[in-house]
Amino acid sequence: MEIFYQSDPVSSEVLQLMELAFGCVLIHVFALLGLAGATINIIVLSSQNITTDSSNILLISLSVADFVFCLTIPICRSKCIVSHVIDHPTAVIFDVFLTQNFTFFNRVFYYISITLVGAISAERFLVVFFPLRVISMLTPSRIKLLALSVYALNFALASSGFFCFGHGWIFSEYYNRSLAVLTITDFYRDNFDGVNVVITIVYNISVLGTSILLTLTLTPAIAVKLWLMTLKRQKMIQRKCSFDLQVAKILMVICSVSLLVYGPFVCYITTAYFTPGYSIISNSFKLYGIITDFSGTICASVNFLIYVTLSSKFRKHYTQLVSNLLPKCI
Repeated sequence: MEIFYQSDPVSSEVLQLMELAFGCVLIHVFALLGLAGATINIIVLSSQNITTDSSNILLISLSVADFVFCLTIPICRSKCIVSHVIDHPTAVIFDVFLTQNFTFFNRVFYYISITLVGAISAERFLVVFFPLRVISMLTPSRIKLLALSVYALNFALASSGFFCFGHGWIFSEYYNRSLAVLTITDFYRDNFDGVNVVITIVYNISVLGTSILLTLTLTPAIAVKLWLMTLKRQKMIQRKCSFDLQVAKILMVICSVSLLVYGPFVCYITTAYFTPGYSIISNSFKLYGIITDFSGTICASVNFLIYVTLSSKFRKHYTQLVSNLLPKCI
């Protein structure tokens, strides 16, 4: 155990308070909202032109990632609730099982959402600035391949995290039964520095930081271009512009919201990595997990509001969906 740092800037008391406020209440509330919103997004967007519209392909991919994240995060953060329903020893075993098997699984979908937002920013930039040139380049099949590549890349980069945790058993005289305890695997022990570098530097900072940097750089450029295009809309129509200004504006808002929510946490993990006591089992990383889980549920919840507020087409399909469902429910 000498390879692990003994100090940690985040105390157990602070971590416990954050877990109580976010893990027990806020994350669950926003996860339910995000789950409902992502489900509606998938249904409504799927009813539109999913086979030929590159924007819909990326938006559905983003909604799927949000859906899986919001579906799994209440399970991963259920320790506080479960401890009030079942006896404490069983709750401890349940928490160890969740930590061992789901710590990185649901986090991958959080990262996928960030990466997809960066991909959406790049795709919108090309479409807005080079509308006539990208028609043959951004084909639906290539956009689908891009979306699948984002999923595959994130799972590949996070794969080492799936082999870091194990569990053992100790006998508790207080409870007069065996309790599960979280342990680190030989793989993580032997590759401690390498795993931390891959997950934090390569994955969290480089890949996710690049996605956020793309969003930070391209979103203002798109906004300026859209403003100029609005002034010359009639001229753009005469040139048979190949994209919808409204769609571009929606995607720009999504990118802006994601940037505001995700950006600070990439800065946090970058700083935490160079702080003594950091590892993926440290309180600093656990705190990062709590606040990023909360931010992921916020983004998943907000996306639906963006679609239904700014897109008349989405609002029309959503209204039709609700109208068709109401008679069946009554």
